[in-house]
Amino acid sequence: MSIVDGHYQHGLRRMRGRSITEHGRTATPIELLFDLTFVAAFGVAGNVHVHAIAVGHMGAGVLGFTAAMIALV
Repeated sequence: MSIVDGHYQHGLRRMRGRSITEHGRTATPIELLFDLTFVAAFGVAGNVHVHAIAVGHMGAGVLGFTAAMIALV
């Protein structure tokens, strides 16, 4: 595909991020959903980690928590 005047041949432009200095910028619903999903996943991983430590499975708890954090990032 060739690019002419910043547009692809089919007329669409590349997607760009929004400016952080944009006046009246608020979070979009998809940004809020992403943040909520991340927080919920982090909470579940932490809860499972604490439970594993409480029942005496320190190695499995640390390994599982580490794997979950790598998957989240």
